[in-house]
Amino acid sequence: MLLNTGLLKAILFEKGIKQWQFCRQINLSENYLSKVLHKKVEPSAVLVSKIAQALNLDPRFLLQSTKGRRTRSK
Repeated sequence: MLLNTGLLKAILFEKGIKQWQFCRQINLSENYLSKVLHKKVEPSAVLVSKIAQALNLDPRFLLQSTKGRRTRSK
């Protein structure tokens, strides 16, 4: 499972929350949130829960299924 970053961006926009404000709310660096939103890092389950709690959402709502997707071999 991966964080649905498009959904997270949309929720923040809809609620009028700036990324820097959200980072302060959840005690996260703006740089790290940017990396998460640009899919450069995958957030931990703890961080997904923290994000969901701050937005009053079920963490599962913020996840997207990887079922049926191809994965790159290294």
